Amino acid sequence: MSPALLGRDTMVSVISPDGSGDTDASKSPVETVVIRFAEPDTDNPFDWRPVKKWTTIVTAELYAMITAINSTGYGKGIASMQRDLNCSTLAATAGITSNLVVWAIAPLMLAPISEQFGRRGMMLASTIVFTLCFIPQALAPNIAIVIAFRGLQGAAASSANSLVGGVVADVFQAETRGAPMNMLSFLILSGQGLGAAIFGWVEMSLGFRWIAWINMIIGFVITITVYFLLAETRGSKILEDRARRLTSQTGVLHIADTYGSNKEQKSMFELIKATTSRPIAFLLTEPIVSAMAIWAALLWGIVFLLFSSVPLVFGQYGFSVGQTGAVMVTAMIGAFFGTFAATGQDRLYHRDEKLMPHGRAPPESRLYGACVGGVIVPISLLWFAWGGRPGVHWMVPSVALVLFNFGLFPIYLATYSYLTDSYEQYGSSAIAAQSFMRNLFGGLFPLFTDAMYQNLGYPLASSLLGGLAFAFAIVPFLLMEYGPYVRKKSRVAREIARQQEQRTAIVVRIRGER
Repeated sequence: MSPALLGRDTMVSVISPDGSGDTDASKSPVETVVIRFAEPDTDNPFDWRPVKKWTTIVTAELYAMITAINSTGYGKGIASMQRDLNCSTLAATAGITSNLVVWAIAPLMLAPISEQFGRRGMMLASTIVFTLCFIPQALAPNIAIVIAFRGLQGAAASSANSLVGGVVADVFQAETRGAPMNMLSFLILSGQGLGAAIFGWVEMSLGFRWIAWINMIIGFVITITVYFLLAETRGSKILEDRARRLTSQTGVLHIADTYGSNKEQKSMFELIKATTSRPIAFLLTEPIVSAMAIWAALLWGIVFLLFSSVPLVFGQYGFSVGQTGAVMVTAMIGAFFGTFAATGQDRLYHRDEKLMPHGRAPPESRLYGACVGGVIVPISLLWFAWGGRPGVHWMVPSVALVLFNFGLFPIYLATYSYLTDSYEQYGSSAIAAQSFMRNLFGGLFPLFTDAMYQNLGYPLASSLLGGLAFAFAIVPFLLMEYGPYVRKKSRVAREIARQQEQRTAIVVRIRGER
């Protein structure tokens, strides 16, 4: 097939009925026109103006922050739930578990479907469902209603975290993803602290129902924002919409071909079946995804168990619900300093970029900060374990929490950026796979917080968490050393590398013809 430029917008290849390629459609009846993005193309997300790129990214990441605010804000209302709904602590805590367990499962379908059918529609539907789920929670006559709608809300909220990494990959090339990924990590981690800090005081004054109403108002605002400001970022979806429009306008069949080759047309059922099985396949067959998923799962379980233990530890100092919630400002402080430290990670990434002959740093260059964070996290947990005791000033464990969140920041950042760089257009599926493990552990660990801390004692319980974190701190070091070798053995990573080379060759050829 020989390429030609259709107007200013679209690169096309014309296929005549006899199967030969021809750029002059007037020479023979046209059967099919295969279109690709031109170079440059104003509809291609990589070629968008900076204002449009950042408006879209900030909108998606603010939604991710709001889901994080809700995830920790709910826990502050457990006491009033016990009082008003006549339920146990375990039953009220089950609202955290149902939310995160469903959050873990839903991206296995939602993220890969978004890769096939686009991000915007799924994100908008997600914000609507997320917001509406607060109404039955606020009006709930019993804890079962709360648990059920927290689960449904987890399915909706999951799209924020699982899709946003794909959105960043859709809009920014690998070498420019550092800033948006840093901002994502900051907003999510600080959102967790902000939710606990705000809603601890709401719980004291108004109770869990108003925690739900206030979150609903916030959800309504983000829904309106997504509707007006979030553009479609999935390149294949944009190109397919263009193909349908051109087919309607010309009467000639146009087919989108993002990677320069015709794809076999599949039924809707076959596409959904293929895309929804991808995250599980990645989790079971891609060693890089498996390693990151297990590490992230353990750390996220520790995060939620640790956050659940904060009222217990600081209760020793006579802190109220509002005051223990305010302690979680430490998450925001740690994330704030982590954002500045991430500039060092970016410098190392760009250093490696300059050392590579093709000007593209390997995905492992995203892991320098994670190696440091992997060491800081267990140290901070041991600090928290033995500093949070009567007779030791409450600032000592508070500083430990700041250090913990500071160390967590580059790890959280790496789980997105490393997988996004390694799997590019399938980044959402890779992120969904690790998100499945991460949120599953995050949902289950808080269920045994009280029993663990009461049976082991506060210092030993937190020390156990530190020991587990130390054991898995080796993961980023192993990936730094052996990641390139593992990716060469990966069928998916090899295919992505081939597509990158193919796209580069197409761009070079187009520029040469001009």
